[in-house]
Amino acid sequence: MSRASASRRWAAMPRAKRFLTAAAFLAFPLLCHFAVTRGDAPAAALGIALPVAVNLALCWLFGRTLAAGREPMIARFARVERGEPLPADLARYARVLTAAWTGFFAAMAAVSLGLALWASALAWSLFTNLINYALVALFFVGEYVVRRVRFRHYRHLSPIEVVRRLHTYRPL
Repeated sequence: MSRASASRRWAAMPRAKRFLTAAAFLAFPLLCHFAVTRGDAPAAALGIALPVAVNLALCWLFGRTLAAGREPMIARFARVERGEPLPADLARYARVLTAAWTGFFAAMAAVSLGLALWASALAWSLFTNLINYALVALFFVGEYVVRRVRFRHYRHLSPIEVVRRLHTYRPL
């Protein structure tokens, strides 16, 4: 899907649904920030726990696919993109990349928790609600560029087209 068609699709979405979608993306970090900075201990604990839990859940979701006999998470995405089983070189790359994402999410949870325990609320909030998301985007875009260069002999879909195809995923 091109950027133009993604824009048309967004524009065609009912206004209320667009508003709710945008609000959901903004609400989570804002709620966590306000829970931590308002000074109420239970709210602060919840505000700290949610981003750590999200990163740990993603770590677990990716990491559990690295067990013997399982298809690594990134291999699933790559298979959806390609529409067929992966060649050996792509399968190895997908396993390593799945391990990298697993480590990344573990590191993000550890940094968020560490900042919550030993840094200011502002430092924690800045990392958890801004830098963390920027690092996820940077990792995603950086990996896409590396993959396009390293595996230029293969056809590649745009990231938006891959996301559109994810609903077709079926386990092997």
